[in-house]
Amino acid sequence: MGSGVMNILSQKFWWILVILWCFVIFGFSASPTFTAKNTGVIIEHVTYAPTKQVNPLNFTARKTAHVIIYAVLALLLYNATRYNAVLSYILATIYAASDEFHQGFAPGRGPAVSDVILDSIAVLVMIGAIVQCKKRWSKI
Repeated sequence: MGSGVMNILSQKFWWILVILWCFVIFGFSASPTFTAKNTGVIIEHVTYAPTKQVNPLNFTARKTAHVIIYAVLALLLYNATRYNAVLSYILATIYAASDEFHQGFAPGRGPAVSDVILDSIAVLVMIGAIVQCKKRWSKI
């Protein structure tokens, strides 16, 4: 196979991963298991921590999950768009906003603009890190 065909196959592979990852995000958002209340209960049972200590742990765990999930989406989009940082950022941020909108219809969930902001910052940091790494590696 020529390199052009391989590039097309590679790009399709990345887009398939993007779509699959978006389904994973959607699944987490739609699941009542992952509401703030339920994750708090899980943390309480796992750590045996008192409720007043569980709340900060729950908050930190939930926001860390947002950062990781959207950093992965940024990485996948960056590769799928053939290294277009701006397009990757826009698509990931639009998806974050649509996911928060979707949470407005999920039982026990609610939309939060602050989550969209956190997600878009995670995307921006990840894309910035990738771009910086590529620049440094290209000098080697």
